[in-house]
Order: sequence, then C-alpha cells, then structure tokens
Amino acid sequence: MMPYRMRFTVPEDVPMCVAMEPTHFGCSDANQEEACRWLGTLLAKGRALSAVVVNEQDEPVAFGLTLFISDEFRQFLLSEHNQQLIGQRLRQFCTPRTILALLGIERGHRGEGLNMVGFYGWREELPEADLAAVRSLLYASFPYLHAGYHLKSFLKEVYGAQEAAMYTQMGFTVHKQPSDYPLPRRALEPYLMGVVRGEVSFPARAADLFQGTSPPIELKRRYREVGQLAYMMRLDDGEITQCLGLTDNALYNLWSRLGRRLNGNSEHPNSRFGRRGCLRVIAECPAIIYPLSVHTRFYHCPERARRYPLPLQERVLSPPAARWANAHERGLEGVQVVQGA
Repeated sequence: MMPYRMRFTVPEDVPMCVAMEPTHFGCSDANQEEACRWLGTLLAKGRALSAVVVNEQDEPVAFGLTLFISDEFRQFLLSEHNQQLIGQRLRQFCTPRTILALLGIERGHRGEGLNMVGFYGWREELPEADLAAVRSLLYASFPYLHAGYHLKSFLKEVYGAQEAAMYTQMGFTVHKQPSDYPLPRRALEPYLMGVVRGEVSFPARAADLFQGTSPPIELKRRYREVGQLAYMMRLDDGEITQCLGLTDNALYNLWSRLGRRLNGNSEHPNSRFGRRGCLRVIAECPAIIYPLSVHTRFYHCPERARRYPLPLQERVLSPPAARWANAHERGLEGVQVVQGA
C-alpha cells in the first residue's frame, strides 16, 4: 500500500479535485474550467477551507472542502423549489452574502453560529487497501479542522443508498432523496442530508460537530494564526516565524501579549508564561483560535503547504475527532438506508 499524507490545498490541486468529483460541483467536462476558477477564487480569498490527501509524488488522490453559507441560502437549498445539486446552486449564487467571506465567518462564529456545507471526493481507481487508507485520512481530517467552529447546521450531498445510510446512522436527516430530483440527476442517486444544533444528541456521532461554542474571548487574526500554527499544525517557533514572516523577537512579543490577553479573560494564571501557557488555555477552549485562516496562507505559498502536512497521527486527534473518523469506518459495514427520514 502506498503511503499517503494530507496537506492544505494549493492552486495546482484545484483542477484535479474538480476532476475527481465533477457532480459535486454541478459541472460536466465542458465547464470544469469554470468550476476551477470558482473554487480557486474562494480558496484564494479564504472563503473555502480545503485539504487534499496526496501520494508519494504529491499528487492529490482525495479532497475535502467546506464553505459557510447564510441562513437564507441554506433555506433555499432545502426548499422544494431547488431541484439542482448543491454545487451548481453555489456556483450560481456565489456572493459574500451567500457564501460567507472571512468577516462574515468571524461574526457567525462569535455569534449565533455558522451553517456549513461540505464536499469531498477521491479517485475511485485506487486499490481497495489504498482507498481505505485515503478515506481514513479524509474522515480524520474533518473533525481535526472543524472541531473548534461554532456551528448551528451542517449540510451535504451524498450519492447512493449505502452512503446515505451511513450518515443516517450517525444522526443526519435525509432532506431530499433521488425521487426529489429531476432526470437525469436521479441517475446520480443524490441525497441531501443535514444535521442541526439542538436536534441531535449523543450517542449519535453527528453531535460531535456541535461541541464548538462561541469563543469566550475575541482575538485578532494574527494572534489566532499563531495559535493555529502552534496548536493545530504543531509547528515550533522557528517554523512559525518563517510562515508569518516574523522575527524571533516579534513572535516572542506576540506570545507574551497573547498570554496577557488570555490571562485577563480566564482563570488560568499560568497563561502568561509564553507559548506553553497559551497552548494550555487553547487546548481547553479551541474555539479561541477559530475561525481558521492559515489555510489561505498555505494556499498562496504551496511550498510551505507541502513542507507542513496536517499532523493527523492519533496522538494529536481529540476524542471527538477519533470517534468521528471511527464512526465513518464502522458506518460502511452492514447498513440499510432509511428513506425519507
């Protein structure tokens, strides 16, 4: 089995991601170029979060991508008047008021919460053992990247009864099924599935999506990025200075100011002691360093994205993240779809 790893998406990956799963983006071979421009713009501006699984040659073999949308647009996607695939509707109505820009994402995260839409895909021609390894990385990356977001809903399309059954087992509701779509889309067997905060509880694994809460403290983007690189990416201070273009003294001062900020808004007296104390507070409340923005930096600097893959080893996965990944693996075994749940 070939070794795989996962990193943030860079511009060269976009055409391969679109080609892997064109139906997810509502496009055919004829207009894949348009879909590439659309996704590239969202990623470049930080309006989309995406990571890819790559092989030894650093070629993408799978991808995951999420967007945050407005309340109004979510209701439109769920309405009976919408009979198109999510990707096609998103491309038609791609504005900062429908697919949120970073400022809108920050406001939602600090306020009532965010509506998330998810996409993913992989190369179907992979050998069975490789496909299992790729999917395991893909599933593990989802909670790893999203566990700190303050979500109020999650929406995604899945294809085929077996996959729909897997998500039903995890606590998702089937909002639309193949009969709700016109021909020829029914041939794809699309199921529009979702989950809402307050309507799902443990032991359903979908409840893990809503552990993130509105952050108790508001941090400027630079402080959040330092926390994201140190806590999520496991980078040391030397690597952080390179990623952010800082001097050692500037980073030291950032850690000190961040520690004082956290210390003044928490019950953690040790938070003033630089990096270690800050990470202690962040570990207890990851929502502080959300929403993410370092993925946009890596998108614009592909060599760094390749140098620093996502540290998805089991030791850095939180219990909810591990449960989510394991639930996906178990969900493919012996399940039956629940129609119109």
